[in-house]
Amino acid sequence: MNEKAIINERKCATPGIQVIARAASILRVLGDHPEGISLGAIAKRVELPRPTVQRIVAALKTEGLAMALDQQGGVKLGPEMFRLTYKTQFDMISTVRPQLEKLSKAVGESVAFCTLDDDKVIVLDTIVADHQLRVEFAPELVHVPLYTTAAGKALLLTMSDEEIRRLLPETVPTLCDEHRSLATLIDELHGMRAGGVASCCEEYRPGVCGFGTPVETFRGTYSIAVVMPTARKPVECELFRRALAEAREAIEAKVGRPVPSV
Repeated sequence: MNEKAIINERKCATPGIQVIARAASILRVLGDHPEGISLGAIAKRVELPRPTVQRIVAALKTEGLAMALDQQGGVKLGPEMFRLTYKTQFDMISTVRPQLEKLSKAVGESVAFCTLDDDKVIVLDTIVADHQLRVEFAPELVHVPLYTTAAGKALLLTMSDEEIRRLLPETVPTLCDEHRSLATLIDELHGMRAGGVASCCEEYRPGVCGFGTPVETFRGTYSIAVVMPTARKPVECELFRRALAEAREAIEAKVGRPVPSV
């Protein structure tokens, strides 16, 4: 449901609820424009008078949910919104971590829990395997090109070809092929989509390969990936596919998207 529909649906609501609905609509517009947007443009999108939008935005600024972008009146989401989002992500990580540990133990390899940030993968949490030769991750959250990892490709599996074309450039170079085209990547994803498991081999880091699968939650789409040295990449991948599927099902049973009511 878009912002206009939400407001129209609540025209007969009490004033307090109407204000909340309008504020929520404005926040959705700000979420769709992380670079910032003018008050006039917001007013046009939510079909409200500019003075009304200005009053609501002023209240959102007071609460830290919005902030001024420039002297010309532009506005974007504020720091309090990001703090709330981080807290929700932390709750998600703490819920998912037992399944990540179980997955790592089942396959004997390192595991990553990831999400999407524009055309990059953010590694939110990791479990490092107990091997002398193993894959370790940077201690901070890392941004990795979406199309070079199993976790990133797993996220791409949930998108249509059109969405992928809008998101990625025409050339998607990897460590092993600097001339790879987007069309080649899309063809590769078609082959992976039926099984629901993505794979990569030395496309981002030398000596590293992996398998990943998307996870649909009430917070959006995440991915989990098993990452290992190429020297231990199995000829038969069924163990990893089965373990990833079991982990995905267990996570979605706890934090999956609610089934729409009919």
